[in-house]
Amino acid sequence: MFKSVKHDVWAFDAEWVPDPDAGRLLYDLPADMPDFEVVQEMWRLNGATEEKPRPFLKYAMSRLVSIAMVTRSQDPQGSVTIDLRVQPRDPDNPDDCDEATILSRFLESVGRRLPQLVGFNSTGSDLPIMIQRGIIKGITAAGFCKRPDKPW
Repeated sequence: MFKSVKHDVWAFDAEWVPDPDAGRLLYDLPADMPDFEVVQEMWRLNGATEEKPRPFLKYAMSRLVSIAMVTRSQDPQGSVTIDLRVQPRDPDNPDDCDEATILSRFLESVGRRLPQLVGFNSTGSDLPIMIQRGIIKGITAAGFCKRPDKPW
């Protein structure tokens, strides 16, 4: 139940995949081991079975690949705008697909705009992976990290 609805509301979802670089580092796998084999080994070492060949990997072993959101913005006159936004903006541009770029754009925008965030299991999965991966990638996002004033 919502106590209130802010002028900016973002309904978002993030997608992540196993990170072969994390697998190489955490499991001391060869640097020249192909990504596919690294991911297979990560799943094996995390309890893969015939029934469940792709077990859940901890967030630190995954990398964020996209964020999509529907934004609802209300201006001071009460006019409402609905928009669809995605990261990466250009999936054919490798720089735009960089995990740090995707994360910093989202986290810094949240810190700047202070929207009400809405998502399915966002506090249990999407936000924790964004925070952990942001730390790994050296993203500060000071506005995102600032604690809100009560009441919340």
